[in-house]
Amino acid sequence: MYSFLKTLGISILILIVTSFVGILLLGDVLLVSMVVLLITYFCNGIIAAKTNNTYPYFAAYMSAIVLILINFIFSIVLLDINVFINADIVFSALLTGTLVSLVGAQLQLYLRRRSEHV
Repeated sequence: MYSFLKTLGISILILIVTSFVGILLLGDVLLVSMVVLLITYFCNGIIAAKTNNTYPYFAAYMSAIVLILINFIFSIVLLDINVFINADIVFSALLTGTLVSLVGAQLQLYLRRRSEHV
């Protein structure tokens, strides 16, 4: 449980930092949101695979789902955007977030196995 919370905390911190840097440097909202999504969920998968040795894919998947739900709640409560009206938005967010997170976990496990053989 502690490793799961640590993964979420680090991922949220990465999300905040990359958002501020992206908004200050790039300015294009669509490009910033795509870069932030890729960096945040990819790092989420890497960190989840590092901290949970027994079930790395499950940890990456569940932490991605929780991050997506936190993003939805943030959008509804603070920005007053009802994201649950359109099912395509929910499906797209769940698909891309979990897919990028699982790719990050797969890369972490591949690099770990490769370093063990050397």
